[in-house]
Amino acid sequence: MNGGNSSNTDLWNRKIVNYNYHQSLRGKFFSTRYKIALLGFLGIGTLFAMRVTMSIAIVAMVTGQDTYDNSFNDNCPVSHSYSKGNSTEKARHVATFDWSTTTQAYILSAPSIGYMFTQIPGAYLSSICGGRIVLGLGILIRAILLLLNPVIAFLGYKWLIVIRVMEGIIEGLTLPAFSHLTARWAPEMERSFFSGFGFSGGFLGITLSYPVIGLLCSAVDSKSSWVLAFAVNGAIGIVWVVFWMYIAYDTPDKHPRISNSEREFINDHTQVGMSRNRYPIPWKKLGIFSLLHKF
Repeated sequence: MNGGNSSNTDLWNRKIVNYNYHQSLRGKFFSTRYKIALLGFLGIGTLFAMRVTMSIAIVAMVTGQDTYDNSFNDNCPVSHSYSKGNSTEKARHVATFDWSTTTQAYILSAPSIGYMFTQIPGAYLSSICGGRIVLGLGILIRAILLLLNPVIAFLGYKWLIVIRVMEGIIEGLTLPAFSHLTARWAPEMERSFFSGFGFSGGFLGITLSYPVIGLLCSAVDSKSSWVLAFAVNGAIGIVWVVFWMYIAYDTPDKHPRISNSEREFINDHTQVGMSRNRYPIPWKKLGIFSLLHKF
């Protein structure tokens, strides 16, 4: 009996020491779970940056860049006068695409059509395939589609709308994957931070995108300089996928490089080992379904 009590005491002492270390600043900074949280932050930021690329670049795609003409040729119907010191110069708007405001609205809103229907299927897909592959593959496909945007745009705006709808579908399937990973990597006392930190990357991605994409669209003195915005953001997405697939795994038990102490700490404070039995969803009792059931 004394031997058994001593063994239990040693076990609890080890768990307490393990807990204190992994809750310390050093334990968190060098942990695998926080590397995954950081990558999730950067990945969601990249995803949101790709989302707003068209919203910013379309200004240069449709209105083009101002080219100044000193010849004062009044035959140009789209010229505008600009005052520059003591002289007046004319600027010609060189447009790559002659899209109406209605067409632009269709192009910009197209991702929402796919996005609003795929988040629940995305969560279900993550539970089957794992959050690592869904998030990584989703951002990879999203980056490839973004790189194809300039090519598809020259084929016609209708094809561009189709690609944009596909982008929305991919985004809707991808985002729930991070919540799936949070449940398996974040201990209960860190879950709010883990989730909040990861999804806040989206706001940083949007905030940085506006000035950066604007600079990219005006970086080259050409009416097609907007292509750089799609190329750079798409390339960043592909590079991120390489790091993600190397560092992230679905659970601590599957990770080949995590320390034994951190694996034990995470498993002790998550529900990774919970029952995998699937229970029927009471659709009739949920929200609007309960109201529809009454009719």
